[in-house]
Order: sequence, then structure tokens, then C-alpha cells
Amino acid sequence: FVDYDERQLLIRGNAFQYSFYAVCIYGTLYFLYTRFGGHALMQDGVAVFLGVLLGIAVFAVYSTLSGAQFTKSSPMKAFLIIYGIAILANLLSTGIHIYAHDFVQDGVLTDAIIYPAVALAFLAAFIATLVQGVRDKRAEAEDADEDVAEQPGDE
Repeated sequence: FVDYDERQLLIRGNAFQYSFYAVCIYGTLYFLYTRFGGHALMQDGVAVFLGVLLGIAVFAVYSTLSGAQFTKSSPMKAFLIIYGIAILANLLSTGIHIYAHDFVQDGVLTDAIIYPAVALAFLAAFIATLVQGVRDKRAEAEDADEDVAEQPGDE
């Protein structure tokens, strides 16, 4: 179990709200398109999975960029490695499906579209984590500079 401080818990609550809104908007737009556009864009189940993936990506990016994804003891580098492996694995699968020409069948996207979508979601989380890592290092450097400036000098 992870120990988040009160500020992080509030931000994570906001992230859940935003991810919920993103999924609701996505679902509504997809429904309207399929209802009034005449045909489905994706095979059964694919649209639902992509909606859930959108919600997860919104949550991860928002909470990471707001400083609420990781605790002080969270190994950010380990997350970057995991995200990188997930990106590479899904890009490899994407390449296989590009080679097989099976992203579209009978005019609709197949479940093969899930691999590049997952790679994109992990890429967004990876970039957000890198950005937050740079922010954290800058904040630590500024704090260290302030601590040095506050120490009485030798006279």
C-alpha cells in the first residue's frame, strides 16, 4: 500500500474526475458517430477498451504532472523502465500488424489497433514522468541553493 500525502490524494481525486469525464465524452462522441454516422469505426469491444485506456492515460498524465503519481519512496527510474519496455513491446506488436496489413478489415478498425494505442498511452506516461523528474530535480537544486544562501558565512 502506498502512502500519499493529503495534497496528493486530493490531486489524485481530481485526476479520477478528469479521467471519468474524458471517458464519458469519448463514449458519447463515439455513440453519436456510430448512431448518426451510419457505421461503427471499430470491432466490438475495441472502442470500449480504447475508452478505458483513454481514462487511464488521462489519470496517469494528470496525476504525474501534478506531482501526485509518485511518493518520496517511489522509484521513478523503475517506472520509466517499465514504461519503456511496454512502449517497445507494443511498438513491436504494432510493427507485426503493419506487416500483416490487419489494422482494418471490412472497413472497421480491428483489435490490432490496441497495440499502437497502448504504446501511445505509455509514451504519454513516460513523457509526463520525465517532465516531472526534471521539475523535481530543479526544485531540489533551488532548495539546495536556498539552504546554502541561508547559512551564515565564515568571517
